[in-house]
Amino acid sequence: MKTILAKLAATLLALALTSASASAQSQVTIAVGGGACLCYLPMVLAKQLGEYEKAGLSVELVDLKGGSDALKAVLGGSADVVSGYFDHCVNLAAKKQELQSFVVFDRYPGEALVVSPVHAGEIKSIKDIAGKKVGVTAPGSSTDFFLKFLLKKNGIDPQAWP
Repeated sequence: MKTILAKLAATLLALALTSASASAQSQVTIAVGGGACLCYLPMVLAKQLGEYEKAGLSVELVDLKGGSDALKAVLGGSADVVSGYFDHCVNLAAKKQELQSFVVFDRYPGEALVVSPVHAGEIKSIKDIAGKKVGVTAPGSSTDFFLKFLLKKNGIDPQAWP
């Protein structure tokens, strides 16, 4: 885990040094699309363990509702870096917008669809959630994208979702 944190801090340092706007300031603001999500644990731990400071960075983590809001913060200039899923970069590229990216690949997906114990007896597959309420972090977020992918993969039209 310490190696992962060191690599993350080194990557952010490299990004800060190569970015004209980031190198002119001592503070790097990272917009996070739901910091309580387990997938962001390495970044949060790096902050709590002082890894950014050891790499010479003063980092502020700004926790936002979802990845789409975090991306808007970077595009709008209120954050220097967005920590989120790569699908946002792909969507931007499709709109002919560019964003410098660096990617950390995980061994396993950072998202899972889970069922409340109250409904565990009635929901055994994706098809069983048809018509049910499902929570995502925010519309347009990676959790929203993940849900729509699972629905489509299982023959449910995401556009017809409640």
